[in-house]
Amino acid sequence: VYSMNIMTGDVLINGMPPSRLPLAILNHPLHRRTFGSRNLEVVNFGSELETARPASDRFYRFSLSNSVLKVIEFRKDESEELELLDGTMTGIERWGKELPTRLKVMHSHWLLRKKRVVVVRGIQFDDRDISFLIRIDGKCSQGAVICIEEHSEDRKQLKKALQKRDSDVIVSQQSLVL
Repeated sequence: VYSMNIMTGDVLINGMPPSRLPLAILNHPLHRRTFGSRNLEVVNFGSELETARPASDRFYRFSLSNSVLKVIEFRKDESEELELLDGTMTGIERWGKELPTRLKVMHSHWLLRKKRVVVVRGIQFDDRDISFLIRIDGKCSQGAVICIEEHSEDRKQLKKALQKRDSDVIVSQQSLVL
């Protein structure tokens, strides 16, 4: 369905400008927190919108359903998928209310579902320096926060940190939505 936004003069296809994110996603608090005013070029990917080209070496998939924004970050080879957890004040209270305030406010939270780990890094999507890892241990009722020695997105350091066992427990698995 073609239509026109008479305020901006933009031609709309199915309610959105060609190859750009719709306003409902751009104005979503989670998108504004993570991507700012950046409007990435996208293509339809089934029921999702996928970036047409990498943004800071990563691709992103967006979907919006019942006012819930889902964002997936992945590499071209799709070897690693991270799901952005809702880090807005209302969103984080649903899944991470036990986190310390600094971890809630000063970071973004990306779920590495296959490894059962939440990667805690800078708020902006392109700030991939890992500050903390929250291990979600299925064998007990607690998750463990692992402090990364240096801020890095180095795979060796991430692998080493994931193998650590002696960490302070500060978040219960029951509050994490998997």
